[in-house]
Amino acid sequence: MAEREAKRARVADDFAVSANDCLTIHVLNPVQEAAGVIADDAAFHPEFTHQIFGDDEEIKGYSGLAIDVYVSQRDMRTLIEVSYTSKRPKADDVLKLLREAFPAGFTQDRQKFLEQLPRTQSLTAQQLGEEVSHATLTDGSKLAVHHTNIASADQAVQALHARLKPHLLFFIDGASSIDAADPRWDLFLTVQHRGQHTWVLGFCTVYSFYAYPSSTRLRLSQILVLPHNQRKGVGQLLLKAVYQVAEQRNVTDVTFEDPTDDLQALRERVDLRRAMAQSKLPAAAAEVAKAFESGKGKAMAQHDSLALHPQQVMQAMADLKITKKQVRQIWEALLYAQPAMRSPAGLAALRDMVQRRLVGAVTSTKQVAENKRIFDVKDSGFVMCRCRGAPRTAGAPIAMETEEEAGQSAEEREAQLKEAMDARMRELHAQVQHIGLLQA
Repeated sequence: MAEREAKRARVADDFAVSANDCLTIHVLNPVQEAAGVIADDAAFHPEFTHQIFGDDEEIKGYSGLAIDVYVSQRDMRTLIEVSYTSKRPKADDVLKLLREAFPAGFTQDRQKFLEQLPRTQSLTAQQLGEEVSHATLTDGSKLAVHHTNIASADQAVQALHARLKPHLLFFIDGASSIDAADPRWDLFLTVQHRGQHTWVLGFCTVYSFYAYPSSTRLRLSQILVLPHNQRKGVGQLLLKAVYQVAEQRNVTDVTFEDPTDDLQALRERVDLRRAMAQSKLPAAAAEVAKAFESGKGKAMAQHDSLALHPQQVMQAMADLKITKKQVRQIWEALLYAQPAMRSPAGLAALRDMVQRRLVGAVTSTKQVAENKRIFDVKDSGFVMCRCRGAPRTAGAPIAMETEEEAGQSAEEREAQLKEAMDARMRELHAQVQHIGLLQA
């Protein structure tokens, strides 16, 4: 709090304040709010505000500005209070910008908000939809993930989702709204049950795509667990629920839309645990490590025999409902968990396998892009299609982005690749250690 006040003082002279610093989200204690009392369960600042207040994340025309956002955990109903010590003409219209960000609305009337709190009814299991997975906490309360289709969900759940969406803007860079009327959107809600009280801890949305020739694939589009609920198994429970639904529907796979580093790490931990329980990969990793230790290591490394055979990759993809890239990353972790593969020779071989994957990913991206062409269609814009073996004069090549920067020297690319491999080896150690697979 003292740091926040100091920042306010530094910018007071030019009447510009950091939106991230002056906005505080207060998450209410669900038991207290049922009694009509505003009491923080947690309070924190957002990670991002540029999608509301502009790229510089500053609010101009105020000094001593404070924006307090109070959120009910039972139905995400919101009270927003704005205060300041002074305001200049033509100052940013804070409330207008917030109303645009909160299309489901909020109140500025504290008394009205207080009166409404005890009247809020906890959502019932029937309203929340199918319970997919659950866990019991040490205090006896229950965590549960409920799954429902957004377009056909209970009206109370639809309203809850509409009030959840604005918080994505505070914690996901580049978050965008979804069409809740599209029947291909599903909602997964993690809730906590304690006695007569039920409140929301996190959520994710998943979209169903067509997958050739006669299946579907699920894409996890948005996921949010507010900071005070993180590192409690909420995100892990959400991902496990998505995979359970994927298995029930027998979809092709589950993909993730632009996952952050933290989400990708969580995804890999969940996939590792699932691989240990329902695939042949752990036994295959043990066999490879045994063969490596028996003296064939050098030859295996030279011929890339540490890698999974294509049939094993395809089987793991089908068993776990994950992508080929994800299978390969899980395989790296399972190999790292083998003591024989953490010897100097084993680590060298693993690094070589990781390098092949990283280099192969860039090459694959280039090949896919080079085989795609854009053709103009009169009065109808354009179409893009894959043209294997097409002459380079056919259509216009698509623009592509890779991790290689224009003008990079060979030495710079090599240094970049080494940095990526070092980071991956650290990730493998952390992931395997985290789920207790680091064998002595």
